[in-house]
Amino acid sequence: MRFKVPVGGTTKFLDVVFGEREFSNDEIEDFVLLRSGKGEEEFGQAMYHMSVVVDDIDMRITHVIRGADHISNTPKQVLLYRAMGAAIPFFAHLPLILGADKSRLSKRHGATDVNMYRTEGFLPEAFRNFLALLGWAPGGDEEFLRTSQLLEKFSLQGVSRTNAVFDRPKLEWFNTQYLQKLPIDELLPEVEAQLRRSGLWKDEWATGAGREWFSRTVDLLRPRVRLLPDFASWSRAFFSDEFERDPAAKEKFWKEPAKIKELLRKTADALAALTEWSHDPCDHATRAVAEAAGVKAGLLINAIRVAIVGQAVAPPLFDTMVVLGQERVVRRLRDAVTELG
Repeated sequence: MRFKVPVGGTTKFLDVVFGEREFSNDEIEDFVLLRSGKGEEEFGQAMYHMSVVVDDIDMRITHVIRGADHISNTPKQVLLYRAMGAAIPFFAHLPLILGADKSRLSKRHGATDVNMYRTEGFLPEAFRNFLALLGWAPGGDEEFLRTSQLLEKFSLQGVSRTNAVFDRPKLEWFNTQYLQKLPIDELLPEVEAQLRRSGLWKDEWATGAGREWFSRTVDLLRPRVRLLPDFASWSRAFFSDEFERDPAAKEKFWKEPAKIKELLRKTADALAALTEWSHDPCDHATRAVAEAAGVKAGLLINAIRVAIVGQAVAPPLFDTMVVLGQERVVRRLRDAVTELG
């Protein structure tokens, strides 16, 4: 069964994004409504146009918001609404999301399932912020918009008519912005979930002094984190004593093993003797060891960083020492001395 399209004339509708659209009826075929049935069935399955229009009428849909690739379907559906004597909803066709090569976004461009981005470590709110600005602008230069702000500012009138490009580096930028700017209490559950998935979580970090330590540590790390799994990978040494020292970092900052070994041994002894464990005493003790040995403080600081967190790059050393605690720092320095042979 087909819909008989009027001969001559045009079918018009107002698109909230693209404005008034007009199609010549002579260019619209008599489209299929119902497919032939089998056996005793007089009619079989309702086809796309019939199904969506009946369904939208039944659910009292007021706004049909979909991709711009559906614009050519709309005049057929408008004809159906009119034939049924039903109110025509508002139509808004959104620009498509393209890959970097300007072709339709597909699996070859990477992850296309939202859950895959969650697994990669993107924060849901950062992802919403990024998606909202693909083809829509709030006015002004502001880009960091919490979900509550998006709800307040969004309007279909602000949607662009131009297709948008899915920019992975931009998405990562949004994620780092959220990691750095979210109130720490909102970020902690996300980090906790990541550490649980990685087998690093300890229940003692859930309340009291343990929670305070966890909060300080996450706050120290987040300026250097790009994705949530970073808390369990390069930041692993902050949450576990089972970590490996990066071979490239050792090659770069432990170039003279005998010299570094002696410096780390003296630093461990100096730090173990401290009666106050805070930033300045750790700083002074470390620099005193370097000065006494006649080496630049930077050489010793880099060597210590590799020893206690296993990385060439990490948060400021003396803040890191405070978070790790005196016992762990001294033990790791002495472990490094043993590793150096």
